[in-house]
Amino acid sequence: MHPPVLLVFHQVGKYSAKSQTAKVADLTRWHGQGSRQHLESFRSYDGRIPIVATTPELLREHGPAGPAFRRFGRDHRERLLDAIGNSRRDVTLARRRAEAREAQRQEAREEAEAEWAARKAGGWLGRWPT
Repeated sequence: MHPPVLLVFHQVGKYSAKSQTAKVADLTRWHGQGSRQHLESFRSYDGRIPIVATTPELLREHGPAGPAFRRFGRDHRERLLDAIGNSRRDVTLARRRAEAREAQRQEAREEAEAEWAARKAGGWLGRWPT
């Protein structure tokens, strides 16, 4: 995993911060763009560099913990940790882990019930001292 790059664009000279951000985003597209995963609801950013941009104005408006950051390759502003992360992947993988744990619990319950039914059918419960 590569460390994130944070760029802060400020209006200097005749070029606007917005146009400079768009130009850098276009020039670095390959380095940060994720790839759509087959049959998945998220993009994979494995082997990519998270490039995140903002402006001093957005930082003043939203603060460093607010939605002032835009990761190149995405079309919306996010909080910094969301911008450098992959929340859709994290949610999908957490859901899969939870489903796998539930399937294991269900399998254990079914095995216990089957064992109980077998012991009960074998008559061993009737031989227990009362």
